[in-house]
Amino acid sequence: MPDTQNSFFKRLGIGAAIVALLIVAIGITTRAMADRDSKAIAEANATSAVAVVTPQRDAKSQGLVLPGNVQAFNSAAIYARTNGYVRRWLADIGDTVSTGQTLAIIDAPEVEQQLAQARADYQTALANRALAQSTAVRWSALLKQDAVSKQEADEKNGDLAAKSALANAELANVKRLDALQGFTRLTAPFSGVVTSRSVQIGQRVAPGAVVMRIVPVARLYVDANFKEAQLQKVTVGQPVELISDLYGGGVVYHGRVAGFSGGTGAAFALIPAQNATGNWIKVVQRLPVRVTLDPAELRAHPLRVGLSMTATVDTSGR
Repeated sequence: MPDTQNSFFKRLGIGAAIVALLIVAIGITTRAMADRDSKAIAEANATSAVAVVTPQRDAKSQGLVLPGNVQAFNSAAIYARTNGYVRRWLADIGDTVSTGQTLAIIDAPEVEQQLAQARADYQTALANRALAQSTAVRWSALLKQDAVSKQEADEKNGDLAAKSALANAELANVKRLDALQGFTRLTAPFSGVVTSRSVQIGQRVAPGAVVMRIVPVARLYVDANFKEAQLQKVTVGQPVELISDLYGGGVVYHGRVAGFSGGTGAAFALIPAQNATGNWIKVVQRLPVRVTLDPAELRAHPLRVGLSMTATVDTSGR
């Protein structure tokens, strides 16, 4: 019985030793594998990836980017040229009009009555001239027969001249009033867009009153404001790319520098840039530079006066 117990404990000790040896072997193997992986990762991280590039000049950097505003080459104020009342509008704010198109009609009853009276006065003057002419012819014939004196014949010829001058004056008055009656129709001097209207239907207008304004949107330009130090890089004829806030970057206009303004805003100001003590204040001035636009691009993407633009002037040739 004691031998059996000793044999059991002996086998148990041997098994425990084997298990311990296996645990130690597994630990050593695991540690060796971990050291190998760590070494591989360290070697991989020690290798730096370097990308070699060749520096190049950005083409877009060869330009001046400046703000600007759309301007019109021409703008017309439509004035009333006769007294009357606005009867009807045929075009209003925002409407596109063509050259010669009727914009508004003015009722002028006083002018119509004056024209009728002037025509009647002209007919009377013609009748008086005809009578004076026949009288002068008769007295000239009598003078040849010594039936009347030369003084009397001259008086009749003078009366004819006076009646003829009066008839001409009445005719001029008829033409004047007829022209005034024609002014009751206000027409567009050129094609464009109506930008403002100053009177209402039924309102009385007098000669010289502004009725509306028209701007030709088919011919526009951009005033870009350059600082003084930037002007040395700008010359007439340089290409310009323009982007409007209206359409965004999806629409790019192409133009050219057309010219420079005659002076800055401060040069034409009533009050100079100085303080109350008389000391001059240095202010960096901006000079408007005119940039023309491509008419075809304007037709494809119309603009309006006053819209904001961003102009990029190509200075690569400088």
